[in-house]
Amino acid sequence: STAAYHLAAVSGIDFLQSTANPYRADSDTGRVGVAGWSLGARSLTRTQEEDRRVDALVAWDNLAVRESGAEGSPACTFTGTAVRTPRVPALGQASETCPGEPSDVKLRAFEHWRAAGVATMQVVFRDATHFWWGGPGTEAQRELSHAYTRAWFDRWLKGDSTRTAALLGPTVPFTGAAAASVLSPRFR
Repeated sequence: STAAYHLAAVSGIDFLQSTANPYRADSDTGRVGVAGWSLGARSLTRTQEEDRRVDALVAWDNLAVRESGAEGSPACTFTGTAVRTPRVPALGQASETCPGEPSDVKLRAFEHWRAAGVATMQVVFRDATHFWWGGPGTEAQRELSHAYTRAWFDRWLKGDSTRTAALLGPTVPFTGAAAASVLSPRFR
């Protein structure tokens, strides 16, 4: 459930910042980025709203307005759970599911974040399915996802403003791959 994922995220941050973390001395525990896939991504809409230790969010298929999702989520529907208030910069990464939907359907959560005045970005990967981020996905697919994730966290956790141009540039950050060849032409 999203409640269980939310509790797991909070527990993970608690551990990260505790003396029980054997890598605490090597970690910057004052800047926390959270990332999740599918139900885990949706649950982080609550975590980023409620846990002030979270500084940036990446949602792998896909950023959501509610814990139940948003139009443009893999199920292509949502149910009416509570709308979450955007608080931290959020990057949504989406699959090309919802083929019969309007070309802006993947932007619902992006528009929600933007309307709140919080930095946001949405990328939809060409030919991606919901399982692109999981076991059936390829190493090359995960590399593209991680490149955008790393650039987003560099921008919002490390304060590296040069990453803004890299995120919006004609090539995928850190890879040199042409963005036009890996991003969906079907969704704006």
